[in-house]
Amino acid sequence: MDGKVLQNTTNGKSYLHIPHFKDTDEGMYTCETVYQGSIHKVHIDVSAAVSPQISTRLDFRDGKREAVCSAAGGKPAASVSWRNTWNYNVTLSSTENSDGSFTVESRVILPETVSADNLSCIVTHLEVRGSTL
Repeated sequence: MDGKVLQNTTNGKSYLHIPHFKDTDEGMYTCETVYQGSIHKVHIDVSAAVSPQISTRLDFRDGKREAVCSAAGGKPAASVSWRNTWNYNVTLSSTENSDGSFTVESRVILPETVSADNLSCIVTHLEVRGSTL
């Protein structure tokens, strides 16, 4: 027995308890209750939220400086954006990893006259809530 059980709170609400949650516990659950001849059925989609690992770096590609911001291993995929004081082109890529998590990488080319100090990477995710680097 895996210990999954529908439990009730003292105020009459029900919740699904999954002890020792693992990735394999993700999926659709159907909870059905019967009370005084009435049937109530609820479908619960269970999935894990995993914080991404956030990193930044400065690359040199084709003779140009390129700022890179990465949110790796997050679930669901994070949103990555930039805050700066000039017009810029952004390259964004998102990859689903073999474990079902996502890696999102954003790249922006820095003009020669601009310092990387004038650039902020903003990562938004359920588990991060708007972290700025």
